[in-house]
Amino acid sequence: MKKQLLAVLLAGMLLAGCGNNAEEPTGTGPASPPDTGATSSPPPPPEEEPQEEGRPTQDGEDTPATGDRALYQAMLDDIEANMDDLEAKYEEGTTASMREAAGEEYKRWDDALNEIYTALGDQLSDTEMDQLRDEQREWIAYRDETAEQEASGSEGGTLAPLEQTMAMARLTKERCYELVDTYMS
Repeated sequence: MKKQLLAVLLAGMLLAGCGNNAEEPTGTGPASPPDTGATSSPPPPPEEEPQEEGRPTQDGEDTPATGDRALYQAMLDDIEANMDDLEAKYEEGTTASMREAAGEEYKRWDDALNEIYTALGDQLSDTEMDQLRDEQREWIAYRDETAEQEASGSEGGTLAPLEQTMAMARLTKERCYELVDTYMS
């Protein structure tokens, strides 16, 4: 019985993921956030700064990436403001629709996280990027473990995957803001 239920749920998720949504553009790359209807991706950073961002200064100290914090905070705020389109799915009350909404919410935040991480890769020194890469690996393990713990209260139930996905979306959103606040100025 469990195998049949799992097969039905997986088939439903597969069909929902392959559905044609006229609101989403096709052919976007994995580093681009989905079009939320309000704005497109942020413009490239200004090129007029005399010192390359995130590189050691004359006294040897590393500096955080500069100039993009407000731009990326606005992008993140825009993503959050445009989550309203998922409310109807959450309010339908079916597990499938709520899981679909949570999955889309997680995808939006994960795409934003990937975009921020890519931008930081272009801005930070090699040493800083190595440190960030290690930190990011630790954070991914933390995110996955925390999401599993939050879903463990519903273990075996139909809401466990929903709770896990919602936790991953929340933690990924928090990480987006944390990276912008920590590494961009």
